[in-house]
Amino acid sequence: MKQNIKTQKSWLNVGFAIQSLLFFAAVGSGLIGFVMGGTALLIFATSLLFLGLWQMGSGVIMGKVLSDKIRTYYFYGSLIYLLFSLGLGMIAFSLGKVFLVIFITIFGGIIPLGIAYWYIKLTNLTLKRLKAFNGVGDHPDGVEDVLDSGDIFN
Repeated sequence: MKQNIKTQKSWLNVGFAIQSLLFFAAVGSGLIGFVMGGTALLIFATSLLFLGLWQMGSGVIMGKVLSDKIRTYYFYGSLIYLLFSLGLGMIAFSLGKVFLVIFITIFGGIIPLGIAYWYIKLTNLTLKRLKAFNGVGDHPDGVEDVLDSGDIFN
């Protein structure tokens, strides 16, 4: 599927903005919720849910549009993570409240925030590469394998 690079830049810019807002809402409410509990934890969970759904949708759509294998792997890896977490969560639930709290903290908060941050960096790096490209049609070199160079960690 070939598309105008300007359209792709626009979608990536919108996606980056929404991801960033949801990420900072999740981090802020997570920190407040960790200290105070209550409604902030509900906001944390909701913003993290919407962020994850947005990024998984982006992984499918942009993986197809940009022919990006990394985004495709991200999507399938996310599905595997969700299934693994569901199984592990059932075990943690059966072991008691302490194990459930530890599970939710790690697999429902810390790891998803780390993955979300990584995907935001991926989106930003892809945007930078597309902004440097002024053509229409084929993608610039390196966009489809944007993570292979290790630039994402800079």
